[in-house]
Amino acid sequence: MNSAILVRDLHKSFRTGEIDTPVLKGVNLDIAHGEMFFIVGPSGCGKTTLISLLCGTLRAETGQLEIMGHDLRTMRESRITQFRAENVGFVFQQFNLIPTLTVAENVAIPLRLQGKSARTARKAAIAMIERVGLADKVNERPSRLSGGQQQRVAIARALVHQPAIIVCDEPTSALDSETGRQVMELLTSQPGEAARTVIVVTHDPRIYHHADRIAEMEDGIIRRTLDQTEAAAAFNFTPHSTLTALCPSSFVASPSGWH
Repeated sequence: MNSAILVRDLHKSFRTGEIDTPVLKGVNLDIAHGEMFFIVGPSGCGKTTLISLLCGTLRAETGQLEIMGHDLRTMRESRITQFRAENVGFVFQQFNLIPTLTVAENVAIPLRLQGKSARTARKAAIAMIERVGLADKVNERPSRLSGGQQQRVAIARALVHQPAIIVCDEPTSALDSETGRQVMELLTSQPGEAARTVIVVTHDPRIYHHADRIAEMEDGIIRRTLDQTEAAAAFNFTPHSTLTALCPSSFVASPSGWH
């Protein structure tokens, strides 16, 4: 496998007073370049901790963690911050938009962090906002947008700097089914784009069919990793490849049809 992310025997604990509580207890993962990879499991099993380690926002105690061939465990904090700004995009359940900034200003943040000029960043941000169907919302504040529109802004912000890896924490759980479907379409690499690796932590079975593979976590470890056919049988859904053959997607991002 051509790994975008390679994890071997990864451990992470949190200390409260004199007590260490292990959260990850030897996680092993291989995630391929261009793969849509889901991580599922009960609350408290370590999913959010795992993706925080994959992004470099937390440090593991032991184990191997390589992202695009770079060893995050030996990387200096300043270099991790730079690496994350250049290579990783984030989509959160609660959107995490800055309420005092306009839509364009929110989307431009990753480019400004990379040192791009305000003019260059705004131009790229507006192009991405148009792509997600919000051309008429460029100068609005987040409070004037619906939940689905705010999530599209968050996705535009995650994609604007063309990262190789997108990390999503419950991106659809607060959305209706149709808006959730459209969100997943936006996260999927389109023809002509460089393939990106998308990691999705979710409790939402409505979107399982979008995954190339699904890893089940429990008690701080990966219990099993299923390909799409195996996952379809385990979770009782129709594989995305079958859905596409039966009903090819005609989705083009536009304001109509979004909530």
